[in-house]
Amino acid sequence: MKGKKWIIVALILAVAVTTLVFGSQSSIARRLIGLEPSESFQVPDHVVYDHLFRLVVSFKKQSESSDKSPEKAAFFKNYFKTFAKLTDAEDQTLYSIAKEYLQETVWMDAQAKQIIVQTRKMYPNGVVPKDQPPPPALGDLQETRNGLAVQYYERLRDALGEGGFAKLDEFIRKDITPSIQSIPLPVAGSKQPEK
Repeated sequence: MKGKKWIIVALILAVAVTTLVFGSQSSIARRLIGLEPSESFQVPDHVVYDHLFRLVVSFKKQSESSDKSPEKAAFFKNYFKTFAKLTDAEDQTLYSIAKEYLQETVWMDAQAKQIIVQTRKMYPNGVVPKDQPPPPALGDLQETRNGLAVQYYERLRDALGEGGFAKLDEFIRKDITPSIQSIPLPVAGSKQPEK
């Protein structure tokens, strides 16, 4: 019984010390434990805005879900308008462009899935070795998708205007981009480092 009390006291003490030491330096603490990327990693715009467009459409679907309470539905519906401080018109423009972007990427997703399925069929139990680079066709498809994301990013920037886009971009860089992590892919002829 005494051993359990000491463990509990030690855990409480550890949490208290960590809070005191890192409380005002939360980003340092988050980076140390791997929850926040370092400043050296710059997320490309096509990645940020592909992620944003998917979130916007997903949140719209969540707001329309019949199993959501009115409060939760309103939260999802007004998320970007509220937190990025967008007007009704800016919020609608964001949704329209995000929806169009996803409609254009549907065929890419289907084609990528087909390439992945075919690639997995070439290996026992469908498990591709970790050091195997992606098929070139998948890389080409990704380049096409990246270009499309940039086109829609530019379209959104033009449609929102300087002020509206600046509000949205600031919100995204501060609140969404830190959750995006880089996962390096193997390159033909190279080995992935072991973790």
